[in-house]
Amino acid sequence: TPGASSVYARDMPGTYVGAVPGDVSTRRGCEDLAARASEIYGGRLDVLVNNAGAAWGEPLDRTSGRANWGFDKVLDLNVKGVFYLSVACAPLLEAAAGEGGPSRIVNVGSIAGITPQDAPTHAYDASKAAVHHLTRKMAKDYAAKNITVNAIAPGYVKTRMSEGLGKYADLETIRKNVPLGRLGNDEDMAGAVQYLTSRAGSWCTGVILNVDGGALGALQMPLSSL
Repeated sequence: TPGASSVYARDMPGTYVGAVPGDVSTRRGCEDLAARASEIYGGRLDVLVNNAGAAWGEPLDRTSGRANWGFDKVLDLNVKGVFYLSVACAPLLEAAAGEGGPSRIVNVGSIAGITPQDAPTHAYDASKAAVHHLTRKMAKDYAAKNITVNAIAPGYVKTRMSEGLGKYADLETIRKNVPLGRLGNDEDMAGAVQYLTSRAGSWCTGVILNVDGGALGALQMPLSSL
């Protein structure tokens, strides 16, 4: 539906959820969203999670055309959107920070931004590396304003987006190669975000937290490859 709408979360009585349609791949869209959030939450914001994102897979031997191997679409949403929305929400976050603890920004990166994946996802992998670097950069910028900036780097989680990897590798094969023996899920991601936005994570900033079942954290170089 056009315009803003709001609902109450059915399973959490008393919790207010505001749904605001918008385009966070543009500066104007991010500024409009921040303005609406300011109206809804009285000029204050405790937590911003930059979770919007897009992926793209296209071999380099294709001419691609106007899609440009996904670089324009993916970087606009995955990188520029993170920057624009964080800057637009910074005054609200600063207003909410206080003696009770800092306000928080949590960006969603990817382990593909640390180690490129074996798929023609050049724009996606590069965008997530940029998100990680931007997280560290903005952590310094906003520390003096009592705002922490961290990121989670999810591993392979079964989502509509990750199903696209089925063109390049079977998800069951990916699962078997995860040291903890399973793909990630929404609770894994939510738990990591809860840590970074709770009192327990209040002294963390500039952190890129792998949430990947050991896909990178437990990675070892096989001696046979040396």
